[in-house]
Formats: sequence, structure tokens, C-alpha cells
Amino acid sequence: DATPLLSKRFFGRYSRTYIGSHSQEVCCLDPDGQIVWKKELPGRIEATIVFGKVVERRCRLGDEGSQLIVPCLDGKVYCLDENTGEILWQYDTGGEVKCGLALTDCGSRIETSTSLNQRPRAVHVPGYRLLWGQSHGGSAFAIAASGPYAGKAIWRYENSGPGVVEPVVDDTYDTQQDVFFANLKGDVFAIYAHAVTKDWMEHGPDGIKEAKEYVAWSTNVGAPVFSTPSVNFRSAQGLMLPLVPSR
Repeated sequence: DATPLLSKRFFGRYSRTYIGSHSQEVCCLDPDGQIVWKKELPGRIEATIVFGKVVERRCRLGDEGSQLIVPCLDGKVYCLDENTGEILWQYDTGGEVKCGLALTDCGSRIETSTSLNQRPRAVHVPGYRLLWGQSHGGSAFAIAASGPYAGKAIWRYENSGPGVVEPVVDDTYDTQQDVFFANLKGDVFAIYAHAVTKDWMEHGPDGIKEAKEYVAWSTNVGAPVFSTPSVNFRSAQGLMLPLVPSR
């Protein structure tokens, strides 16, 4: 069910393809289709694997020792080493994970200039990448992708509704990202991802407020949503939703 992931770090004879399947295995293939490594997980894999290390211009790019983020139907999200398939960490979502995860990297802080003639500027701080997803168990979540809290939930929205749709990230502005969710209850809502990251950076995981306090807006479209929404980022408004009519 999942779309194969092609590593953009490699080119030509050095390219790599990563595939998850109902066999419960993740396979890394070389350009000739030969298996480089194979890792068996406890459940089927129906969602696309994503890189969890680097984000650049809306493209997920792998680099040396990068992470592969694998959603699994055993209810866990696994992080594998790109080169070996070794499990680096795992997170239990509480329900089957049938959708891919979205990655944000909006870690930044404001530096005060020492000159009176210069304005404060936003300075990027690495290590605050978040993986956003939802499970069939009814929760939406954001997991730390790297750093000392890797594999831990920084934000979790309990009973938000079962979801099978990958969240969509509005990364028009690097430090002010929003994440859009849609689920089988017909609920569509947006989360202030940059606010979650800001509180995490300044106060640690214990400084994260109640999940609902980061909801920018929420609405119900009257039918389950099974496909990823299309968001018009340029105008910052208008979502196109593929819906399944209620019976």
C-alpha cells in the first residue's frame, strides 16, 4: 500500500530505495533491485516511509546516518538507521498507524543585536525536528525526531479522532509552520507547530500546554476524510478535501 521512498542523497549506481510492505519487512534495495538490508517489524506497513533527519525546501533529504521513520500497524512508529536497518527508537501511539508522518523543523530563537542600528534576527537552532502523525486509535501526536528526546511525544492530542491521513505542513515560512489534520470523524483542524516548538525550546517537554491550546481552528466537514487534504498555502486559505459520504 505504501509508495517506495527513494534516497536523494545517492545518485546513479549509489541510489537506494526503501520499501515497507504487508510482509512486515522494510527492505533497502540498490539500483539493480538487490537487497542491501532487510528488517522485520511486528506489524504490516501500509504508510510511506519518510526521512527524519533533514528538511530543505519542503523536500526530505537523507544524509549520512540518516533516519527512516516507519509507521506500523502494530501501533508503533519506528526509527531505523538508513544504512543498516537497526532500530534506533520506537514510539507507541496506542493504535494502528496507517498514514505517513509529516516533518517540521521550525526551531529558532530571537537574538538581540549588540548594535542599536540592527534589528533582532531569527537564528535557526537545529535539533528541534518534530514528526506529526495520527493513529487509528484516535490520537494525533508530534514526536521528537532527534536530540535527547528522540522518540518521545512532545505534543499529543488525545481522542482527536481516528485518522488514516498524513498531516500536511504549511512551511511557507520556516519558523512559523502550521500542520493540518483530517480524520474519520470528519474533523479538520490546524495546529500551530511553531508555537509547540517554541514552548519546547524555551521550557522543555514539560512546558507544553494542553493540546487544544495549540489548535488554530477546527471544523467538521460532515463525512470521513480518507485522502490527504490539498492546502492552498499561497493564499493561506482554502482546503480541498476528498470525502466519503455518510451512509
